[in-house]
Amino acid sequence: MNHPIGVQEKVSPFFAFFLIHSAQTGIGMLGFQNKVAGDVGYDAWIVCILSGISINIIIFLIYKMLKDKNDLINLHNHSFGSFIGTILTLAFSTYLILSALIVFRTYLDILQIWVFPTFATWYLGLFFIIAIYYTVVSGFRVVTGICFWGMVIPSLLLVSLGFPLKYSALENIMPIFDHSLTSMFKGIKDLTLNFMGFESILIYYPFIKKPDKSHKWAQIGSIFTMVLYAVIMVISYMYFNEEQMLHALWATLNMTKIISFPILERFEYVVIFTWFLVVLPTVCLPVWSVGRSLEILFNVKPKNSLLIVSIIIYSSVFFIKGRISINMLNQLVGTLGLYFIYIYIPFLFVINYIKSKIQRHFSS
Repeated sequence: MNHPIGVQEKVSPFFAFFLIHSAQTGIGMLGFQNKVAGDVGYDAWIVCILSGISINIIIFLIYKMLKDKNDLINLHNHSFGSFIGTILTLAFSTYLILSALIVFRTYLDILQIWVFPTFATWYLGLFFIIAIYYTVVSGFRVVTGICFWGMVIPSLLLVSLGFPLKYSALENIMPIFDHSLTSMFKGIKDLTLNFMGFESILIYYPFIKKPDKSHKWAQIGSIFTMVLYAVIMVISYMYFNEEQMLHALWATLNMTKIISFPILERFEYVVIFTWFLVVLPTVCLPVWSVGRSLEILFNVKPKNSLLIVSIIIYSSVFFIKGRISINMLNQLVGTLGLYFIYIYIPFLFVINYIKSKIQRHFSS
């Protein structure tokens, strides 16, 4: 069924910078460092750069595919037929729901551990899910606006990264290139979850005016994310030694604990509450994308489908309890993301390319 997109629903090409960057800088930036500490140690900043470069290549493949097919639904239908294509799109929607759910649940875990240890999870989650639902039902332009402010306002906190440098030691990141390629690739695998989120462009691509012109902005957004991760990683390893990093679950937050002012002793509270604006886009983008997919596939009103998706995400507060369960879900979503980004997208690119070549051959 045809679902035309009005000009008033679209955003300018340069907003792809904020859409891509905001999707990649969610909850993981508060504690991504120790994920690769055991694999590559002080070479972790190199892994950040290699991961970022690989993501830029995947974004290039996505734009090449979407240039003619407009979104993932058309890509699936063109490559595999409508029936299999619908199943694959539903599988992608499930993946998006899981990725939103893990961000939602992890942020609530941070709030409980660092700020509100006596508050019930369902109570904290209620405020969060209401904000998510209100944002996504307001339309894609509102979601884009959240991505914009979710980058601009928290960027003021980057100044705080200078405080740990007073207690840093350059020798903590020496020597350089001291780990094998196998360890590097393992580190890239462990960092996949942090760079996830950009895949939603497979759905919202047609909501960008002259979307082909947004390619450079999407690439710049991803590069900016890569640089940010690498810089934070370098500062973290200069502040913590390698042994400390193995046990620093939320390394970025731990570094902000040393910051205090006469009128503000617990600066990490400012970071956690401000980070809500960073986390919100990483949930809203996949949730909105699921609503859009169901609207096209089954002509379901987004208002209804988004309510159901929001309830599913909110229900995680009752079924996913404790750090072990959250880590297991993180590992599951990270593995799914690894296969989808590095295996399925290149596979889909090849299939679509071959199918298009065959069709052009027989039509000529």
